[in-house]
Amino acid sequence: MMEEHGQRAEILRVNGVTKTFLSGGRSIEVLRGVDLYLNAGESMSIRGESGSGKTTLLNIVAGLEAADQGAVNWRGRETAELSTSQRAKVRTEYLGMVFQAFYLIPELNTFENVLFACRVRGRVTPADRERARTLLSRVGLGEREKSSVNQLSGGERQRVALARALVIGPALILADEPTGNLDERTADVVIGLLLEVCREANAGLILVTHNAGFAEMTDRAGRLHLGRME
Repeated sequence: MMEEHGQRAEILRVNGVTKTFLSGGRSIEVLRGVDLYLNAGESMSIRGESGSGKTTLLNIVAGLEAADQGAVNWRGRETAELSTSQRAKVRTEYLGMVFQAFYLIPELNTFENVLFACRVRGRVTPADRERARTLLSRVGLGEREKSSVNQLSGGERQRVALARALVIGPALILADEPTGNLDERTADVVIGLLLEVCREANAGLILVTHNAGFAEMTDRAGRLHLGRME
């Protein structure tokens, strides 16, 4: 059952997540009982030193990697209770991801790259096409929908990636260092757009970033330190 925090429904809860890796014959405990929750339309940043487990945590939240212990709950559903195929199906409706690397498909134009998330889901509707055009316009690329992504700047490619993440209308966006390959001015624009568009879409956002200024722009700020959330 989803809980209410204020007027917003809870869309994510992580309880007691642990993860240990073997390296060079020794165990490295990366996550040591991480707890967090997120509500619809709310943003949370996560900072931490390199190797602190930020990307591992996002992968576990996304259901791409299994925790050793603990639970991840997507809008009232425990991910561990879903089969691999069920988890993949729910993820295509529930989750959008934005990465430091843009992961665009060079053979597809800008518009087709945005729609690719719908194709992964298994169908593309007229409403999807309209939403893709609306999002491209919203991120300032309405006149570039037929452009090859190879002709776009780094900032423009990241804005395409943002539109792609939002086109399915996900409840949750996971953004892993989305400005890591951008100059400072372009990064400011992209983060501003990311926060604004997520609020407009009532999508929750978890932003992994090294940038203290960007972390302060989110509703809540967390830090991974020694495997725990502070």
